[in-house]
Amino acid sequence: MRRLITILALALSQLIYLLTPVQAMDGGYGEFQRLMTTPLRVLTEKANRILLQKYDDNQFGGSPEIAAMLNCLPNAAINNPSAAVAYRIADKRPDLLASHTCYDPSCEERKYRNLLDAFLKTATPGNYNDHAASCPTCYSEAILIFLWSETGASQDDINGGLRYLFDPSVHESPAITP
Repeated sequence: MRRLITILALALSQLIYLLTPVQAMDGGYGEFQRLMTTPLRVLTEKANRILLQKYDDNQFGGSPEIAAMLNCLPNAAINNPSAAVAYRIADKRPDLLASHTCYDPSCEERKYRNLLDAFLKTATPGNYNDHAASCPTCYSEAILIFLWSETGASQDDINGGLRYLFDPSVHESPAITP
């Protein structure tokens, strides 16, 4: 009986491992999944620290580039730390946002090709689109993509995490037909 319980526990742990969005990543899937359940405020602070360290800029002044960016950010982004950090991510790492879909239904209605389109009107940093400033899905996705990429997650892992968290079709109940 004990052997059967051990085998079942091992099989269950393997099944859970296979069903998680990340199967193999530098440092395992623990950090990836921790980020999935971390409050946005904490994710924002973490992304801000990484941006400050990697890009040696100051969030509210210090460099002329950041001061200019803040002068032309949408008002909603200036008053929302998460949105402001997400716009900085769009400026510093447009490649990350351009390679992922936005799961906000209004982005689909607006025919955005990718998440970057919600932040920038053109691929030029500083030419901001107002949409992402007031869209929690857009700025949350941008911050998560950035942090996941910093952990070494692959594009497939990031796409899986985004789908799991933001794609409404993943959480819809199947239609029951009589």
